[in-house]
Amino acid sequence: MHRLLLVLSLLGLACGDGDSLAVRGDVQFTAPGGAEAGGFDFPTTRDLVHDSVADGSTERFAGHCTVQTDAAGNDRVSVALERPSAQAVAFQPRRIQLVLPIAAGEGSVEVDLGGNVFSATVAGTCNASLDYYIPGDDRDNGLAGTTFDCVLNGPEGEARAVGELHFEGCE
Repeated sequence: MHRLLLVLSLLGLACGDGDSLAVRGDVQFTAPGGAEAGGFDFPTTRDLVHDSVADGSTERFAGHCTVQTDAAGNDRVSVALERPSAQAVAFQPRRIQLVLPIAAGEGSVEVDLGGNVFSATVAGTCNASLDYYIPGDDRDNGLAGTTFDCVLNGPEGEARAVGELHFEGCE
């Protein structure tokens, strides 16, 4: 049953035009001291602006889903989301980035809450996984899915990010 739901979810995401980045899922954040900081909720959001060209003037979320190779030669998937026209409001979620190994290597999670950056290496109190990565038949229609529950460290103390994200349009 679980596999059937995963396949149906992937098909629902993959019905896009293949030329843009799409995301489905949600992320919730907890600020230092345990206060809820809000989050991101994506039923299925298409046409995200690639964060390499986002200039803050658009009302659309920016992000990316790319495969990178680390210094040791391991392939990793990097996914990120950034709120449009984000302003530095204390501990408001602005950006999240996960870098997760496809097979071997180290992973990391970084979160920007109102200009305060929190980060963690995947281990111990940061559980994050690349649940699937399916390369596309051309450069920009791969699929990736992540789940995570991380305690992150920053200058203001500890924050937490919990979520599940599914991307279509990975490069």
